[in-house]
Amino acid sequence: MRSPISHHSAHPKLSSIPRQRSEAQAYLEMYQLVVEKQRLEGELQRIEHRREQIYQRLSMLDSRISQCDRHPSSLPKQSPPSPPPKSEKFETLLFEY
Repeated sequence: MRSPISHHSAHPKLSSIPRQRSEAQAYLEMYQLVVEKQRLEGELQRIEHRREQIYQRLSMLDSRISQCDRHPSSLPKQSPPSPPPKSEKFETLLFEY
């Protein structure tokens, strides 16, 4: 038969008062904040680079559009749509699982 559990072996009481911040916790929080700041700065640089690419592309499109407005005859002639490809007969295979 099992022996009864003594009251001294019960789990220790947890304090409801929060622990004071240790130096290690402060350094961990500071490290996490620095890492997040670096990540956000890198993301912002990538976004700014992409933004510049988009502005360059828009500028090029604007110039092409204005060229087409001035000289519509320089537009390439549209060829008639090509007929759909001839359908080939495929053999249907059924796989049972």
